Amino acid sequence: MTVTGVVLRHHEDNRPSLLLSAEENQMVVTLVGPRCQTLATTVAQVYRSEGPGHNFRWNKRTCGVICFVKDNLRRSYFIRVYDMDRTVLVFDQEIYNQFRYKAPRPYFHTFEGDDAQIGLNFADETEAEFFQQTVESKLNERRNRRERRQQGRRQQGGNSGHSNGAAKHGVANGDQGGGDGGGKGVGVAPLQAV
Repeated sequence: MTVTGVVLRHHEDNRPSLLLSAEENQMVVTLVGPRCQTLATTVAQVYRSEGPGHNFRWNKRTCGVICFVKDNLRRSYFIRVYDMDRTVLVFDQEIYNQFRYKAPRPYFHTFEGDDAQIGLNFADETEAEFFQQTVESKLNERRNRRERRQQGRRQQGGNSGHSNGAAKHGVANGDQGGGDGGGKGVGVAPLQAV
């Protein structure tokens, strides 16, 4: 594959926003970085609710292009917001294990950030819905993978009945290989007293 093919492939993997021009979408790809992929891109304002129980009013923090990013270098997913005028990252939230994404309104979504409740006020409801579906799909995928892993561990630890794995190798408890105990002999010499 040629270098040009890699660049084209990189561009195809990123989901553009219909609210942005082709040049702006390309700038987003550049800002996201070569080892990252934006799975959803749109425009939103970021709000923050601080204080005990997050009962205070929402305070606008920034506005920009919001991306749901798969970061291959860090092997994680992030919600990132970029200021297109200054071409800088202005908000970065990693998707942690117990992350909950909520959509109390079609255009306003919330989640618990690292140190405050975060609100996203989207410019377009259709793109907000796609953003929500993409985030929730990835959250469900991770949750299912984690549950399968835990279920596999439980089955490994609970089904054998023998803590040392001897049954896997044809040696059962109490069977010394002579066949007298009703079990099948497997050619193992009986234990001898020392």
